[in-house]
Amino acid sequence: MTARLNVVNQWPGVVNMINGKGKQFTTAACAAVLSNSRMFAPLAYGRLVNSQRSSVGYRFFKIEGIVGYDVEYAAYLEGTPENPAVWSPKRPKKYGNIRRGIPKATAWNPNAEPGFLRKGAKAAMPETEVLKQVFRV
Repeated sequence: MTARLNVVNQWPGVVNMINGKGKQFTTAACAAVLSNSRMFAPLAYGRLVNSQRSSVGYRFFKIEGIVGYDVEYAAYLEGTPENPAVWSPKRPKKYGNIRRGIPKATAWNPNAEPGFLRKGAKAAMPETEVLKQVFRV
């Protein structure tokens, strides 16, 4: 009878510990996906990479992590499995257009590929396996 009372009294603490570890794991996994997707994203002006976002929350009693990009053209660069995007990285022009307010591009990624977010998630799989061991999820 005493053991049952101890478990019932500690139940909120156990639930909070599990939820805390789950949110920490999901946040770390989202960060791994975003850092790996950066390796495959085009970098001409850095606007795409600087618009990375992630959020972690609850949905139907599950912890859910969402990663993505805030710029409107990211969906066209990513494509879908049914309708893949077709493009290849191009070296940026040496000079921007001063009249239109376009600065000179300072960097580019020759490894950029369509579907960079999906490929980043696939490349992050070994990291998430290590994170599972670290967080004991």
